Amino acid sequence: MTGRMSSSTRAAANRAIFRAFKLRGLSVKADAVAALVSVLTHEEDVDGALDAILNAIKGLVERGELRSTLVDRATIETVVRQLTKDEDDLNQEAIAIWDAFSMPKMTYDHRSKSFSFTFDKERPFNPDPGSRARMFRERYALVRQRVLRHELFVRPIMGHDRNYLKLVTVDSLLGTHGEKNLLGCITQVEEGRYYLEDLTGYFDGLASLLKNEAPTLCAKATFLFLPGPHDPGAGAVLPRGPLPSTLTRSLASTLNRAHFVSNPCRLRLFTQEVVLFREDVMKKMLRHSILQGCKDHEGQAEEPLVRCLVQSLLDQAHLCPLPLKARPVAWEYDNALRLYPLPDLLVLADHSMNSSMEYAGCQVVSPGCFPVDDSFAAYYPATRTVEASMLPH
Repeated sequence: MTGRMSSSTRAAANRAIFRAFKLRGLSVKADAVAALVSVLTHEEDVDGALDAILNAIKGLVERGELRSTLVDRATIETVVRQLTKDEDDLNQEAIAIWDAFSMPKMTYDHRSKSFSFTFDKERPFNPDPGSRARMFRERYALVRQRVLRHELFVRPIMGHDRNYLKLVTVDSLLGTHGEKNLLGCITQVEEGRYYLEDLTGYFDGLASLLKNEAPTLCAKATFLFLPGPHDPGAGAVLPRGPLPSTLTRSLASTLNRAHFVSNPCRLRLFTQEVVLFREDVMKKMLRHSILQGCKDHEGQAEEPLVRCLVQSLLDQAHLCPLPLKARPVAWEYDNALRLYPLPDLLVLADHSMNSSMEYAGCQVVSPGCFPVDDSFAAYYPATRTVEASMLPH
C-alpha cells in the first residue's frame, strides 16, 4: 500500500489492513477498518501512516490504556486525533482545567499497590450513607501508603541491618502485649473519650467479642443496630439511614439475626409497640430550653430533669421537638419521629441518662452508656417492667 490510495483499491486495502493488524497481534473491527481506509486515502505515504497508527495502538495496549486487543472505530479516531495534532493544538493543550465536580478521582488499590483514576460521569451531591465511610477509608488509605513509603517504615533488604518501625492493625492487638505502632483515625464518640480506629477495628472488634464470648446469643438472639449521632452515615439529618454495609459485614456474618435499621425505628414486640431512638436528646434540649426546670401537670412541684425531658417529648408527641437549625429533620419523613399514638415502650438511648419511668401510659427507658460503665436495661414485656442492669466487674 504505497502512494496515494484510490477508491478502486479499497478492497485490497482492507485485506492489507487486516494482515497488518494480525502481524502486530491485534484484531480490528470492520467499522474501524472503514475509518482507517478513509484516513489513509488522504495520506501521501500510506505505509508510513499505517505503521505510525499501529505503533500508537500497540503502545496503548502495552501500557494498559487499552484493555482489549480488538480495536474499534473509537480507538482509531482517538489515535489519529493524537497523531495529527499541530503546534497550535499542542499549545492549546498545555493548559487543562477541571472544576471540582469533573475532576477525576484518584484512589489507592491495596492489592496492586498502585493508584488509579476513575472518571465518574455523575456523582450525586447527596449520596448514600456508604459514601461517608468510603471517604474516610480513602483518606486513611492515602495517608497510610505515604507513611509506609517513608524510610522509617520500610523493611530493610537482606544484608542491611537497621531498625525500622512496623505498623500493626487494631484487630491484631487482641491478646498481645508490648509496644506497638498503629496508624488510625482518632474519633471522639463522646465528650472526653477518644478512640483510635483503622480499617480493621470499627465493628470487627464487636463481632469477635460476641463470637468468642457469647456464641449462644450469636446463634439465637435478634440484634438491632441503630446509627448514633457519631456513627458514619450520610449527614446529620433525622431520620438517619442504616449503618453502611461496608462497616457491618463482619457483624452480619457473625450474627444469625442481625438487623441494621434506621434511627429512629419501630418494632412490634408481641402485642406491644416499641420505639427506639439513639440521640443525645437531653443535652440538646437543655441547650435550647427557654425556661429552667418544669412543673408537673398541676403546675406546682418542680420535676427532675429526666421527667422534664420525657414530659416535653411525649406531650409534644415528637422525638426531637427542636428548631430545625438545632437538629435538621427531613421534612417528608418527619412522621417517623412522631409519637402519636404513644407507644407502649420508648427507648431513648441517650448516653447521659440511665433511668426509667412511666408517663401517660408509656414506659420510657434510657439504658445509659454501655461502653462507659457496662450498664444496660432489660425489659420484660409480660409485666411491662424495666430492670436496670450492669455487667459484673
